[in-house]
Amino acid sequence: MARKRKKKQRMAAEKRRNNAENNVSGGSPLSSGSTGSPFYHWLSDGLSSAGVAVNEHTAMCVSAVYACLGLIGGAIASMPVHIYQRTADGRARVDHDLWWMLNQEPNANCTAATFWEYLSTSRGLHGDGFAKILRASSLSPRIVGFEALHPLTLPAMESETKAGSPQ
Repeated sequence: MARKRKKKQRMAAEKRRNNAENNVSGGSPLSSGSTGSPFYHWLSDGLSSAGVAVNEHTAMCVSAVYACLGLIGGAIASMPVHIYQRTADGRARVDHDLWWMLNQEPNANCTAATFWEYLSTSRGLHGDGFAKILRASSLSPRIVGFEALHPLTLPAMESETKAGSPQ
């Protein structure tokens, strides 16, 4: 008799917990954190050995990561980008049309500070920061701007050394 009562109590508690989870999740079932299938791994960005998914979003939720990347990005964004030309004696700083794009406005949608901070943050989170060179037309050599790209939107490419073997 006591076993039946405990079983009913457990079932009632489980039902209340499920109802609470459905209320929190808007009626959608919550993940139990069960791993094992490649599909779950793909959906959840994979779990680390600590049992939590670690990606750029979860990393940026850690205040230390957010603050450090912000400080590094802000420092890099505040430094001017100079253009140099090779000379017989080494190199010399020159005035160039690209200076404005690299230091003031790389495109009509963002400032140079935002551009460089984004590239720096991308490098900190993904190991690389990429920018697309914008040209007047597909056949024109004239550069009209730069557009920052998210590292995960680019295909992975393997470069080759002069000997022909991958680096």
